[in-house]
Formats: sequence, C-alpha cells, structure tokens
Amino acid sequence: MSTWADRTEVLKPRDDRPSYRERDDRDRRGDDFLDRRRGPDRDRDRDRDPRDRDIHRDRDRDLRDGRDRDRRPPPPLFNHKANPIALSSIKQHRLKHAWTLWYTKPSEGTLARDMRSYSEQVKPLMTFRTVEEFWALYSHVIRPNKMQPSTDYHLFRDGIRPLWEDRENKKGGKVFFRTPKIHTNRTWENLMVATIGEQLEPAEEICGVVVGIKFGV
Repeated sequence: MSTWADRTEVLKPRDDRPSYRERDDRDRRGDDFLDRRRGPDRDRDRDRDPRDRDIHRDRDRDLRDGRDRDRRPPPPLFNHKANPIALSSIKQHRLKHAWTLWYTKPSEGTLARDMRSYSEQVKPLMTFRTVEEFWALYSHVIRPNKMQPSTDYHLFRDGIRPLWEDRENKKGGKVFFRTPKIHTNRTWENLMVATIGEQLEPAEEICGVVVGIKFGV
C-alpha cells in the first residue's frame, strides 16, 4: 500500500523532460525530431533501423513546414503589380455595329444646363466594336445610381451624336420610362446589352438609349 508521499512523487513532472517553452524554442530552431527526445527514449532510437529515423525526421520536417505556412500572411485579394491582360490577347466577338458611350455633366457651380450650350456638355467616353471592349469600358465607369442629378449616359451608334440636331435623329422620337433608383443599375445594364446585341425591335431604327438621374427619383 503506497503512502500519500509516494503518490505525490508519482505526480511530479519528470526533470529530464523539456518544458513547453524549450520545446517551442527548439521547434523554431528546427532541431531534429530525435534530438528533442531525452533519456532512454533517445538511446533506444539509436538502435533502430536508420530508415526509421529518416521517417521520423521527414515527418517532423513536414509538421514544421505546416506550422510555418500557418504563420504566413494570406495572399492579397488583388495583385496590383501584375500586368493586366491585354484585350488583344483575348478572342474578340465583334458586334454588328460600333457604339459610343457619351455623358453629359452639369455646368460647374450649378446643376442647371442653361449656362452653356447642351451640345458642349455632351462628351464621348469611348467607342467600342466588340463585346469584350464593351465590358472593359463598363467595368470602369461610375454606375448610374452613383451619379449626381442631371448627369446622363448616352449609348449611341458610332457616328450619331446624342442630339436632336443630328440628321439621324431629326425625324425620330423617343420612348421613356421611370424606374426606382435601386433598380437603375440593373435596368441600364440590361438595356445596353439588348441594344448592342440588336435584341430590341426594330433594331435598325434604334439610334441609342439614354439613362438620366433626376431630382427626387
């Protein structure tokens, strides 16, 4: 029958075992797996087949590599140093007609447009002839719901200005509808895709489409 003193001796930690701090320090130094083992365990390993020691060494190295990978910072979501893919390297899908995206901006210092001629406020952004060029342009422009009031986008066939004075528009008309501002982006995107894809009828008679942000809408 053992005494209480005997039981307390059994519960004492072994002096020959390294502390947790020593183990962490040796892990960081990259000490060999077998060298970290002390006493009879290490002596017994010396008598083992050398191939067994190699297996333990490789396994320990894999564990250290895994811990190192966990400490590395995550990769960036976007690599700003990478070279962008040129559109010329991508297969192009040509549209039936070329299109130009225009915009109108209010006069500086006021939202009224009567201080300058309307034709002077209409500015072209870009002309595109392929599907890929369209999406490259659209991905960089401000969405309609972010524009200030009295600012418009005009998507017209190349060669036709978004003015009633243009000879292609003189005898034409327009159809307009209103939509809540929260739906403006998706509605405008669908309308542009349908227009350049010749999905609106009669396609040959449509000169362009316009989106405008109004006060209180």
